[in-house]
Amino acid sequence: MKVREMSIQDIRRVYEINLTCFKEDAWDIRAFEREFKVPNSKRWVLELKDNILGYCIVWVVSDEAQIMSIAIDKDHQGKGLGKFLLSYVLEKLIDKVKIVTLDVKSSNFKAIRLYQSLGFEIISYRSRYYQSGKDAIQMELKLDEAIRKTLERIIFTTAYSESS
Repeated sequence: MKVREMSIQDIRRVYEINLTCFKEDAWDIRAFEREFKVPNSKRWVLELKDNILGYCIVWVVSDEAQIMSIAIDKDHQGKGLGKFLLSYVLEKLIDKVKIVTLDVKSSNFKAIRLYQSLGFEIISYRSRYYQSGKDAIQMELKLDEAIRKTLERIIFTTAYSESS
């Protein structure tokens, strides 16, 4: 299992994952194409044996990052891959930004628990934020040395368990 930078050739598979995970709030394929033209966009995919299982797109502006979209293929959810991918991304950002924010559908309890397990805290609610009219919870993580150690442990433990 590895995380690498997303390439333009990955868009079709990333779009498929997004569509199955977010249904009515999924991004249009052109939105993924536009991400490659946004200078502050950082993009990663999670692969296992050349099969893309997930992705993460982040915008970095000054000393803050906003997670724009993150998803794991439905068939591979519940196996710790989302935590591994997000830990990897946060570890890559830790020397570049001080704060990471994200919006999550208020009914997505699995994702909220995942984010909280990594130290994200709820900072506000956004009424009717999504195209579907659903509410969002805005969450924030302050990156520091304690978080770095947690992320390194998660990455090492997940990578080690995959190799054994």
